[in-house]
Formats: sequence, C-alpha cells, structure tokens
Amino acid sequence: MVVIFDIRIAPPEFIIRHNTREAIGSFCWIPPTSDMEDTDTNTDNHSSSSSSNQILVFSKHDLLAKLYSLDNMQLLYTITKPFWNGTQLSSRQFWYVIADSSVYNVPPTIYQFYNDGTTSAIVAKKRLPRFVTKETIISLSPSGKWLQILDPGDSLLGFNLKLFGVLTSAEPVSDEMTPIVDLEQNMDDTLADDEEVVEIYRERFKSAWFAVEGEEFLFIYNSGGIFFEVQVFCINLLRIVQRRRIDFLSTGSTGWAQENGTLKLSRYLQAPPKGSINQPIIRNNRLHLIVDDVYVYSYKIQLQKNNVHFELITMLKSSSNVTQVVETNSNSWVVATRHSVLRYQNDSYQVVKTTLSSIKSVTMLAHEQMLVLYSDMESKWDIADASSHVNSQSLTDATEITDTFYRRKRLKTR
Repeated sequence: MVVIFDIRIAPPEFIIRHNTREAIGSFCWIPPTSDMEDTDTNTDNHSSSSSSNQILVFSKHDLLAKLYSLDNMQLLYTITKPFWNGTQLSSRQFWYVIADSSVYNVPPTIYQFYNDGTTSAIVAKKRLPRFVTKETIISLSPSGKWLQILDPGDSLLGFNLKLFGVLTSAEPVSDEMTPIVDLEQNMDDTLADDEEVVEIYRERFKSAWFAVEGEEFLFIYNSGGIFFEVQVFCINLLRIVQRRRIDFLSTGSTGWAQENGTLKLSRYLQAPPKGSINQPIIRNNRLHLIVDDVYVYSYKIQLQKNNVHFELITMLKSSSNVTQVVETNSNSWVVATRHSVLRYQNDSYQVVKTTLSSIKSVTMLAHEQMLVLYSDMESKWDIADASSHVNSQSLTDATEITDTFYRRKRLKTR
C-alpha cells in the first residue's frame, strides 16, 4: 500500500492499495512538466515531490510497474517485469522504463513515455542490443539526450560502456537500438600482476553524469580501495579524455569534527584509518565522498580546457554513521547521520537537528524545509528547517485508510 498525503495536513489525500500477490516494493514520482510549478529540490524522486501528478508503483520483486494519475484517479499503464535500475526520469517531458521481454532469449525493451503533466503516453520503444543484469547501470544524461549502459561484466578489472542517442517516435517499433559508442575496457591481462591495482579495483565500476558550462561528461569510477579513481568520458569527443585519482589518506586537512552533539573547526583533522568509500554523490558541480561511514569529503568539480579538477571544499568527521548527503542549492548541502542533521552553508557546518532516534532519510522540501524520516519510530516523521524548529506528525492509523483508486467500486458494493 502507498499512502500519499500533503505534509501540511494530517489526513492522507490518496491511497494506492495492491493485493497481497502484488506486494508493493517501491515507487517513484514522475516529474512535473516545465510549465508546472515545481519547488521541490529533491532529485531522487523516490520519496517526495511537489506538483507531481503521476506516480509509478513497483510490485515486490519487480514483477509489475503500474503508472497512476492522481489528477483523474486512474491506472494509466501496467508494465510487466520492469528493471528498477532501468527507470529513468529524463527531461520534464520524457521518461523511460526498461522492461524484460516476455519472449524467451530476447533482450529487454526500452519504452519512452511523453509526459503532458496529467498523463503519460508511450511514444517509442526499442530492444536493447544485449541482456542486462541488476548490476548494470542505466542512466540518462542531464540533458536527456544520451542514454548510457555500463555493464561491469564478469571481470573486476574492466567494464563495457554503451552510449545511445534518445529515441524518437519516427523510428521503427521493433528495431534494435544501435549504440553510438561501444567501449570495452579490460585490464586483466596488463594489470593482473600488480597487487596495488588489484586492491584498487576490488569493487565493480560505476558511473555518474556530470554537466558543467554546457558540456556533459560521464564519470566512470571505482571506489573499492584506498583511492577514488575516476575516468572522464567527454560526450562532445565521445571518448575517455582523462583519468584522475583522489588520495585522501596521504595527509590530514582542515575540517569539522562533531563531538557530543557539537561542531568545532579543527585545523588538522586526521585522515580516515581505513579509507573505505561507502558511496560517492555527484550533484551541483560537487563531489561528496562518504569514507569509513563517518567522514565526508566535499569537492568542487571544475572544468579547465576539457580537464576536470577536484578542489577540496571541506571535510567532516561526524560522531555517528553518515547515511546521506543531500544537495539543497548551489551553495549548500545537508549531511544526515544516524542521530543528527547537519547543514553546510557560508563556509561552515551547523547542527540543524539532533535526536536519540535513528534517522532513516532526509528529503529537501520547499522553503528550506526538510522532511526527516525515522527507522525506529513507526510511521513517524518530522519537518525541520535551518532554525531547528521542528513539528512532529504521524501518519493516519492504518484502520482509517481506504483505497482511493477503488473508492467507486467500494461504494457500489455497499
């Protein structure tokens, strides 16, 4: 069951209920069109959205994906066997879903939807040239013009990158997509005897898009060792133009340390002992690295003559595990730890919120507000802002919830 409500009021506005055979596993919002007001600064579209009128609900184990319109309370489409990592929210008017084929030994199909704000319609679909796995990374460029499929493959020392142009409705329906770039990189033969390289590449390769000064780049990185190494793929040149390595273990640096709920600026903050990178976050021309669960390194990404440079902005050592880094605007971001929320703004960190409960996630809303969800408090959330003013609310009790999309059917049976 998915409960949709306006956080400014307590009662839920919409209820989507699936039967027990179609247990709900996850969902994502379809972004509003460009002519609709959108004040939401959240970028993942998986928890909250303002002005969005469509929601895509995935059943457990990704057997089905159902698209609902909240404007007319209708089920628009049902897509069988979708790939969760293949749902791409592109520009405001187009979005994509990759779904497995119902025919044996046939690669998946990519569906392109046109979004008019209230509903979406399929305008094109094509088959992928090969099968994909759960480890395959599929994403659209910031402009929505390019689709990349990065397959780590069976090797820990290589990857396969395919780059496609966007679909058009004029193309034949049944044709197979042809990649513009098909790059195979395998370092097994040349680097297998190098123990240091094997240590660095012990994790599979991943990728993320980055746009600066009107140019688009694809970062292909590996964060499994003591270095963060990134290969920069330039879209304009359609090739890898640079390889950069960030070494954050060589020396300490000036940074912020959280101790007993308070923050202090340290001129020499000791480097992480292990140097294990949990996850990189790339947003708003910045790179954030969560290291050893409690360190956050934040870099400014700069472009100089097609060369990408990483300039350290600041570093943070928290008193509890870091769970999330959320960009708020061009000059600010929020760090969520297990028991606190911190905000970086005007060259300094500030404690926005502390709690004894375990924080599950933080989502940025309009007007500098944040939605804080807890993992150890059933149906509990808070709204916080920079002044640390908190309003606590709870979801409606389950016994009061009815199904919005079956309301007419329920009334008829009565």
